[in-house]
Amino acid sequence: MNLSSFIETMQDAVTRGRKVPQQVDNVRNALVSCLRTPDFLPDSALKPDLSVPYARRLLHRDPQFSIVGMVWAPNQETPIHDHSGVWCVEGVYRGCISVTRYDMLWKSGQVAHFVPHSSLRQDKGCAGSLIPPVEYHTIANDCCETPAITVHIYGGEMSSCRVFLPREDGDWDITRRQLSYTEELVAAK
Repeated sequence: MNLSSFIETMQDAVTRGRKVPQQVDNVRNALVSCLRTPDFLPDSALKPDLSVPYARRLLHRDPQFSIVGMVWAPNQETPIHDHSGVWCVEGVYRGCISVTRYDMLWKSGQVAHFVPHSSLRQDKGCAGSLIPPVEYHTIANDCCETPAITVHIYGGEMSSCRVFLPREDGDWDITRRQLSYTEELVAAK
């Protein structure tokens, strides 16, 4: 398998679903199958970037979905964030990551309160998904001493998200963050 055939596999998985839950199940199942095939990502997608919290590389974009490869150096992580209402399937291509899902108990203005819902370690070949409104989580490479590489398939392009920054009182400040790519490796359609 190469990147082109991977993109075709994801295209097929997305278009076979009529509703979002079915699309997400199709994409997750197809991604797990693809993750069993080594080396379908180009070498240029596998480099960490220590100047940012994690490297984000656009691998594919079309009106129905986008594919982003992310590289996490040891101890790189996200803050709590949402997915701006966009579904996502994420899978581990190499290494391992920790994913912690959160429940928002309340929101008032630009302040929110969360409690952890679940935490799990995902190793190579594992895939998970988020379907809004269940979309608050963190991802970290805090379980291995080598870079972790993940593949994220989004139900559209996620150009921004809300990020939740901890306050001393135990609540979180809400900010909007524009997302960018470390680089775009595949020409957008």
